Amino acid sequence: MKPKANFNNLPLSRFEKQLNWLSILGLAAHILLVAYHYNQLPDRIPIHFDITGTPDSYGSKGTIWLLVGLATAMYFFMRYVASVSADKYNYPVKITPANAKQQYLISRRMLYLLNTGMVVLFLLISWGIIQTAKGQMNGLGTWFLVATLFLTFAPIVYSLIAANKSK
Repeated sequence: MKPKANFNNLPLSRFEKQLNWLSILGLAAHILLVAYHYNQLPDRIPIHFDITGTPDSYGSKGTIWLLVGLATAMYFFMRYVASVSADKYNYPVKITPANAKQQYLISRRMLYLLNTGMVVLFLLISWGIIQTAKGQMNGLGTWFLVATLFLTFAPIVYSLIAANKSK
């Protein structure tokens, strides 16, 4: 059983605050990017890409605003998850009174890293859609798959290593 100590009121670290601001700036940049380019987009834009980053499905240009909405919803959802009682999470190590605070802080940092990564990914997707729709790119390319894997798994791997070091 996990300790019931309340670590939810711990202040955010400077790094977590910076990640949060970076996420907010990313969302603002996403909105501005789409708003700036929206009227220049053709009526049909790529809305799905295969594993190599080549467009394989097209839809109305209005669907690009769904990405902005999804990115915003994901941001708030991840912020909510980070605020949920930390004793509800699953951990890769046994939580004890001695390691609980550190483990909770590691998991919260992971959530902030993932949140920022997801905001960046959605921004990159919109940028790729815009560039492809305007004929300036030929799809997202394989770089996007690499970026997706890195931004998704790097925070998780980092957190697993940190959690195991802080048993």
